[in-house]
Amino acid sequence: MNDQENKSILKPALITLFIVLFFGAIIFNFLFIEYNSKRVSSLRKKIDELNITNSVASTNASQSISSSSSSSSIADINLQVNSVPVIVEKDSDSETEADEQETNEFDRYILTVSKKTLIKHAIMHYKDISLEKKKEILNEIFKVAKEYDINPIIIYSIIDVESDMRFWIKHPPVRVKVPLDANKTKFKTIKTQAIGLGGVIWEIWKYDLQREEIAQVKSDLYDPKINIRAIAYIYDTYRKLPLLKGTDSKAQSALLRYYGIMMNKDGKVNQSYYQKISKSIFSIIQYSLFQSQE
Repeated sequence: MNDQENKSILKPALITLFIVLFFGAIIFNFLFIEYNSKRVSSLRKKIDELNITNSVASTNASQSISSSSSSSSIADINLQVNSVPVIVEKDSDSETEADEQETNEFDRYILTVSKKTLIKHAIMHYKDISLEKKKEILNEIFKVAKEYDINPIIIYSIIDVESDMRFWIKHPPVRVKVPLDANKTKFKTIKTQAIGLGGVIWEIWKYDLQREEIAQVKSDLYDPKINIRAIAYIYDTYRKLPLLKGTDSKAQSALLRYYGIMMNKDGKVNQSYYQKISKSIFSIIQYSLFQSQE
């Protein structure tokens, strides 16, 4: 058999093989697509069944939650009402009651520290005061704070800022307007010095402190217990007054009045004293959280 005959036989065989492979590939692709189509269809069916099941379950669950929430929501509402100040219509009978509640809003012991923690804080910060004197001062702070319904942290912070617990000091001289009679109908400006723990100016508060039987003479203010009671009385008196313009709470307003209202050049109340008190309170809370437990 020569080469010509081999070529004539091989050519039709190759063509036939090509045709068989071509159609075989087409049939394979068709079957593969059909198989995938059925598989996808089956998966979709299962997904639909799952969705229907979940939908029913969700509906039942939501109905159950809806029915149970009607009872639990009452408790939630009561909790919310008990957690916020009561809002009342301001009339002649209810206005005083609402103001009293707002007065004590800051002082409801949201921030609390134990007497033990404050003693530790005092030991760390006031090295020149004996432990017994610190305990005496802190016992009186907590006693008076309870009587006047004031957060003890406020009284402690006033003492911290005003005197560093040095109950014997006279403060730098200041010029202040003081009343000349118990009815406070006449005033005059004098130069004087505040006294003791809370920097109390006797000439301003003399008639009030005598009337309340807190102190009878200026030198009484060197007694830590008397001075602490004077601090609480003065703060409480200012706390009952209307808010100063530019303040957000009775506490802020009372503290700025306690120091003496100072105005900035822009006509706004100077907040520096309140910022000092806030810094002191923050340091106490920080100590309570991160150091007192060590």
